[in-house]
Amino acid sequence: MSFETFIEEIKSDNEVPEVVDFKIEEALDSISKKKPIQNRFLRTAFKRYAIAFAVAFICLAAVSVSAQSYIYWPGVIEDRFSLDFIDKGILENGGFTMNQRIVGDEPDILYAESDGVTISVTQTVADGNNVFIGLYITGLEEYSDKELFLDFDVLIDGEEPEGQELHSFLYDEEKRCGETYIEIDPYSDDLSDIEGREIVLDIKTIRLFEGFEDNLLQLDNCEIIAKGVWHFEWTLSCGDLNKEWTLSKKIGDTGMVMTYVRATPIGLYIEFKSESDSIDYSEDFFLEHYLYGIRLSDGSCIYNALASGTFNWVFDSDYDYYIDFNLSKVINPEEISALLFIKEAPFDNDNPSEEDFYVIELN
Repeated sequence: MSFETFIEEIKSDNEVPEVVDFKIEEALDSISKKKPIQNRFLRTAFKRYAIAFAVAFICLAAVSVSAQSYIYWPGVIEDRFSLDFIDKGILENGGFTMNQRIVGDEPDILYAESDGVTISVTQTVADGNNVFIGLYITGLEEYSDKELFLDFDVLIDGEEPEGQELHSFLYDEEKRCGETYIEIDPYSDDLSDIEGREIVLDIKTIRLFEGFEDNLLQLDNCEIIAKGVWHFEWTLSCGDLNKEWTLSKKIGDTGMVMTYVRATPIGLYIEFKSESDSIDYSEDFFLEHYLYGIRLSDGSCIYNALASGTFNWVFDSDYDYYIDFNLSKVINPEEISALLFIKEAPFDNDNPSEEDFYVIELN
């Protein structure tokens, strides 16, 4: 589904109240005063505001009068993706986010209490390959301003996903709560599409974060401040707004050919073929020629676009190499026009030019 079609379908299903006009003007005035974030994400202002107008129109129309649904955005999720209201509109209307606090007209809070501590699952953000789970924790006032983390186990359809990322958090004394998120990347052919799959999350302990030793978290050395069973089960839901490209584009003189790309607002998956019949598996293409940027249809670029993921050679398949990453920033797949692979490191990270990259056009 194209973004334009997606917008029109949502608009046709919503009656727009008069109050929306005021809210749109208020939102546009707010974004016009907003400062850029570290100069990393560039957009053409007019086009950005035009999209902002459309998404604000839809979002406000959907919630202003009927209040049948409300998306709660945990601050940690907002920070993770540097979300603005345009990005939230893409994720909400595309079905990429599910809010456990309110479903329809009835509250459906996923929470568990143990050892005097209550943990709630506030939100999931997911596409077919990536899951972000927002968590809200109360009952740890005596550990305010201490850096904490959760020790957990997670299963998707009974299988443990390969990629699980911990994020420490501070317990806010004023708000009397802590917020964190768990990031899951299945990295498995059996879990290549997580839509509709059952997820089980068991949090076992809450510990003081004592830092890393040799770049590894030494779990046994971290003091346990709460121990119990915080158990959660629910069905994963993810959006279907994506774009695919089947192509045959050489990545400069690297010996690799890009054959397939699939992009969602939060993830990017790419397949490659080697030009050589005898592959040297000891060489790692992606470490040498990292995908550093994504160029948009308006000519602007998003650098440091990838956040976390996996890449590797593949055996006995119709492709030889793949990249599967989640993104550092929400991107409308319809706006992606080219991918930028580093030619040679080092280069000027602060002021890169297209000469620093193999520019692979997608359209």
